[in-house]
Amino acid sequence: MRDYFKGYGGAAKSESVVKIQHGYELWSGKLHIHQLRDAHSQDVNSGKQTRGSYKHGDLLLRDLGYFDLKSFKVLSQDHQADYVSQLNPQTSIYEPDGEKLDLVRLAQLMKKGHIPFIDRQVIIGIKNKTQVRVIITLVPDEVVQKRIRKTNAHNK
Repeated sequence: MRDYFKGYGGAAKSESVVKIQHGYELWSGKLHIHQLRDAHSQDVNSGKQTRGSYKHGDLLLRDLGYFDLKSFKVLSQDHQADYVSQLNPQTSIYEPDGEKLDLVRLAQLMKKGHIPFIDRQVIIGIKNKTQVRVIITLVPDEVVQKRIRKTNAHNK
């Protein structure tokens, strides 16, 4: 299959990899998207290619590999579709008035006030500014410590 579906090569030494892009329409039970791609195709590009196939009222559940602000803007504005995605940690978040959201201060307030989550409208992105609804939750302290260790190890 390596002639049809190229692998990663390099240290992974995989000669062939098949990525399956699968979209399922829950209400009708019909397959919406089904594509086979090789290891070199990026999930975010697949998401960009299929964004025109959605319509008003659709709800897309996307993992972080499909995170693309421009696609989300097209989905919400042009197609009036909704989406759920984890926010990319590199994404800038702003209050509706344009002030940058201070996540450290917000986390401190949430901890102090024992607030389990915050649900609010914000603007994300710099070039492709998009108004979205975010739900912010705190991660457990063990997860915070693990992320700090990973970041420190990476920075060394």
